[in-house]
Amino acid sequence: MDTLSLATTNAIAAFIMMLVMFLLLKVSKDDKYLVDWTFAGSFFFLYAILASLSAHITLHPLIFPAVINSLFMAGHAAVLSGISRLLFGRSCWKLILVVAIVSYIAQQFPFLRDSVNNRLMFFYLFICAIYVAGISVLWKSRYLESGRALKPLMWVMTAYATQLILRAPIIIFEDSLTIFGSEFIQTSGTLAVLGLFFTLTLCFTFIFFWKKELHLRNIAMTDHLTGWLNRTALSTLAKNITAACNRDNSKVGFLVLDIDYFKQINDNFGHSFGDSVIKEVCRRAKSQIRTCDFAFRLGGEEFLILVKNANEHTLQTLSERILYAINSSKIMTGNNSIRVSASIGFALSDETEERWESTLDKADKALYHSKETGRNKATNIQSVLKQVATSS
Repeated sequence: MDTLSLATTNAIAAFIMMLVMFLLLKVSKDDKYLVDWTFAGSFFFLYAILASLSAHITLHPLIFPAVINSLFMAGHAAVLSGISRLLFGRSCWKLILVVAIVSYIAQQFPFLRDSVNNRLMFFYLFICAIYVAGISVLWKSRYLESGRALKPLMWVMTAYATQLILRAPIIIFEDSLTIFGSEFIQTSGTLAVLGLFFTLTLCFTFIFFWKKELHLRNIAMTDHLTGWLNRTALSTLAKNITAACNRDNSKVGFLVLDIDYFKQINDNFGHSFGDSVIKEVCRRAKSQIRTCDFAFRLGGEEFLILVKNANEHTLQTLSERILYAINSSKIMTGNNSIRVSASIGFALSDETEERWESTLDKADKALYHSKETGRNKATNIQSVLKQVATSS
């Protein structure tokens, strides 16, 4: 297949990318990264269409080849922009504009305008720089929850950048190339672009559906009122976290929190105000824990925090910080305000125990001791056991 036929096939592949991204965006308008990838498909489509047309009709010198190549470069920049918006919520439209303008202006200089070889080398460097930036971001994000879905895109971008690097020496030592020649370097390059368009479309679609699956999974495992994890998530995570810490010879802290006199709050102010209290208590408590720890709503006004790599001092300090954050200022909703306190019980996992539920039961017993001995305090299960042993 000659280069012209491949260019036409590229236009079809780019159109499919643009159409698929547009349809996915229509289904889920909240996934704004699809906007960038829709534009990437649009840029690639216009590039391929104009490239095909230029073989049949004479285009204005200001359009061919400068505009065509600038559209191609803008498409790659839009791919990177979509990655940025996907991971960081920030589009890179300034980068797209700069890439398009710089590539267009550069082609007005005789060094690039009069030599296909020089233009190819210039754009290879440009594209590699864009893709290295994208690959770097994807690599750093590989451990995120959605990292598994990002790996195919990272490998596709790596493969495309690699083939550009491998083809560069051929261009350097190749005789003067022509735009629509049947030379191996152009034919293989156009074929690589075709493969890129199809694989990018597959990767973008895979990321979209993976994110939707994660969203549904998170909904099933998250308490809708507080945003904390629910009991469904607890049974899996607690087992895995405890097992991992046992392998590392570390311990997991189980910190159980209960809002004091919550029934009275509901009776006096209503359930709507009670829900507001729960949300604010959770917000204040969450502000004191690390990002690597896990927070769960066990039910009603009772909550659990799993603290990784914990010891008794860590749990005592964390408990005191949480209690102070909750009780230090009033909670205000509408015309009502109230000062709320909480009670905490905590315990450390024991590698001799096979079930994490045993540690949770210990933390529960420590919590009951806090509530029975004055509330608004934190109790270590070890101190409870010592008191029991002393009294007996």
